[in-house]
Amino acid sequence: MPQPPELYVFFGLIASGKSTLAEAWAERIGAVYANSDVLRKELAGLKPAAEQSDSFGKGIYTPEFTRKTYDAMLCRAGSELTLGRSAVLDASYSSEAERRMVLDLAESHQVLVRFVLCICPEPLMKERMEIRARDPLAVSDGRWEIYLQQKKKFVEPKELDQSQLIVINTDKPVELLISELESLILRQQPPINAILQNGLKEITVYKRMYILRFPKENIDQPIICMLVKKYDIEFNILKADIFLHQDGIMVLELAGHKRNVQSGIKYLKNLGVKVESVATSIRRDDDKCYQCGVCTGICAAGALHIERPEMAVVFEPDKCTGCGLCVQVCPVRAMEIFMDRNVSSVAA
Repeated sequence: MPQPPELYVFFGLIASGKSTLAEAWAERIGAVYANSDVLRKELAGLKPAAEQSDSFGKGIYTPEFTRKTYDAMLCRAGSELTLGRSAVLDASYSSEAERRMVLDLAESHQVLVRFVLCICPEPLMKERMEIRARDPLAVSDGRWEIYLQQKKKFVEPKELDQSQLIVINTDKPVELLISELESLILRQQPPINAILQNGLKEITVYKRMYILRFPKENIDQPIICMLVKKYDIEFNILKADIFLHQDGIMVLELAGHKRNVQSGIKYLKNLGVKVESVATSIRRDDDKCYQCGVCTGICAAGALHIERPEMAVVFEPDKCTGCGLCVQVCPVRAMEIFMDRNVSSVAA
């Protein structure tokens, strides 16, 4: 039985050893690895090893650029989780707000999330920074003065429970740390087993809009309630015209695993409900989109692609099949689903 995807977050202060351990762990479990230092420079059009001497909160380290970097991290992780693959995030995640965004991402994908807080003695951290400063291939721009400021702003992860947080001292070789991390994870196995026993929901969500026409004989029946209880389908009623002793009409959105939605539609038809699929289209809000490009990796139709050398994310609506996967992975909700205009007048 294939293992469900998981989300790992290696976090802590500068030179706490999180990047070395995170990258090794990603390789160990075969997960995609996203490093905030690398991604930050990619977004700025810089090479990973390009040295930046910006002060704390300046240059590419402003709150606005940091927000862009962390959003891109979530976007990449969300893309992997949607495809059923694990992801490893590596960043300071020094605030409760940033960590809660990761928790929300994991909840939306119904996956297990573990935060690994990396710590070590300050003398070792200072030694690591000095070695890094002499390394021309080093990615991090962390310096002692920045560490001191970051330390003041770091918020303890009190919002995380015991099943979500692991604390590890990185003052050992990485091979020993990997073994220690595996042991610590095994101690948290009961929560994992509980999740597996309850059953994780399918990652891929099938979402479609329908027009339902009810015969008057079935108007008083809890049909929509049955869709939820029997077929595990979520619904969103967009329009309804229901009266006793009259034929009724309803426009609604159904979401769930594709197999469940199809079974639910068959159930409705067997009851005499006429079901019509509503044409939908995907649109992009260019004001929200910040060109992260994650949507291009899951667009099988080629409607979303990166145009080089500008590296711009291009959306071609004529090629779009309306599958909605780009809507699910976009962290800033720039991709949106719209109904056919004619639907608004159906129940009039």
